Amino acid sequence: MSKVSYRNPTEVDIKHITDVINSSKKEIPHYQKEREEVIRAWTFDDSDFNPNNYWVATLNDKIVGYGGARISKCRKNAETNGGLITIEVVPEHRGNSIEHGLMELAISHLKSKYIEFARQYTSQTVGWKHDLAMGYGFEDVRHYYTMSWNKQNKMNYFEVPSNISLEYHNFKTVDKKIAALFLDVLNETFSESFNHSNTSLETFMKWKD
Repeated sequence: MSKVSYRNPTEVDIKHITDVINSSKKEIPHYQKEREEVIRAWTFDDSDFNPNNYWVATLNDKIVGYGGARISKCRKNAETNGGLITIEVVPEHRGNSIEHGLMELAISHLKSKYIEFARQYTSQTVGWKHDLAMGYGFEDVRHYYTMSWNKQNKMNYFEVPSNISLEYHNFKTVDKKIAALFLDVLNETFSESFNHSNTSLETFMKWKD
């Protein structure tokens, strides 16, 4: 039987990591595939990303899993001492201890940095990723809901009150000054939300791009 091995990722792995993420999430309703440039933006191009905190699982020299733990500067600055764990495994290789190996590496790393708690997002309340988290002692604390338009009924558009004026800005092309104004509103809006920490302008510009 072939042995699974784990190593830290390098930039040349981006395509394979993207393939693993898309394969791992393809069962999620309404999931849209991520592009390599998006995965790169959230990994090696992101100042919060440290490849020593992440691992790829290889089997017969093929990457079949990806996972690790992110420790964000904005959360440390907000004195929110938590890490975000990511685990993705291609469907055909789940149940072969790979997801457990990645989870244990991620948790061990957070412990070594004296991180007080960990979060993991799952898109469904059933399934392998949910069961994995529950098995390691995570608690189900918050749900998000997705709604899709079937395009059969006409959408109701919001009528702007007469005392409010709106300006149109193409979010893709706005400069940092406009983006900073939007970010201030965004951070203020979610200031009292669960587990919130302010997003930095640097991170926000990556979202924008």
